[in-house]
Amino acid sequence: MGGGRKKAEETIDYSAGLRFYKKVGDLVNEGEPVGEIIYNEGNSKIFTSKFLKAFRISEKKVPKPSLIKEKI
Repeated sequence: MGGGRKKAEETIDYSAGLRFYKKVGDLVNEGEPVGEIIYNEGNSKIFTSKFLKAFRISEKKVPKPSLIKEKI
């Protein structure tokens, strides 16, 4: 996406990244964006495909996951 670096000496470009508009369990209406990809270089179709594969949209209500997985 153009934000990372290949060598430790290179600077990180913080202008590239992902912005999520929805969280697990949120209602998503048809045609409504779930997020945004901000990139400086690369193929937008590849980024979009990978981004959308990270989501699973269901017609059933999905419970929000607990932020605390385990108390030790």
